[in-house]
Amino acid sequence: MNTDPELSSWTVQELSLINTVELFRLKPKILKKVEARFEQLRAPISSYCQKSLIEFPEGTDSIKGQIARGENNKGFPYISYDLPQKFSKTEFYTFRSLFWWGHYLGFSLILKGGKLKQYTHRLLGTKSEEKWNSVYYSTSPWEWDESSFKSVVTTDPQLISSQVEEADCLKLICIYPVNAEGFTHLNWEPIGLQAFKTFSSITQ
Repeated sequence: MNTDPELSSWTVQELSLINTVELFRLKPKILKKVEARFEQLRAPISSYCQKSLIEFPEGTDSIKGQIARGENNKGFPYISYDLPQKFSKTEFYTFRSLFWWGHYLGFSLILKGGKLKQYTHRLLGTKSEEKWNSVYYSTSPWEWDESSFKSVVTTDPQLISSQVEEADCLKLICIYPVNAEGFTHLNWEPIGLQAFKTFSSITQ
């Protein structure tokens, strides 16, 4: 028999949530809107990939991309869209657009491979430029909690270099919190394309 007092009765908040049904009615529609907005990124990003001087790893998909859906990134649903994308045991080059329910819309470039040192050098050489002001970096490619992000602009260059070298991976990311006042007015297509242009500048 369960004697835990926290499990033996309902709190006012729990009862309120039990009777909240609109979230589950609207959730499919909300996620379809997210997917539609990510699909709108396909054409401009693919076009930029073809026209730019980016040196993609062999086998990189820069045309189709891939959408992934999940229900439990630390308890919250998410949708991600990778384009361009290249994953192997030794090499990553993917631009990931991520909608993480209750957290943020994020755009990131994940890099790994033989040219990583070159990419890092280019980042450190330009990190004082205004375009990096709202950009963070991480050396944990599949960790999306904001606590793992550090500012590109304010972090010591030697620390960035040593962390990237040790982890053999670099992720650049900018985020738009869903609770921010202007979130509903964001136009995902231009901000996503601009993020890709900014991040990929170190790979050209």
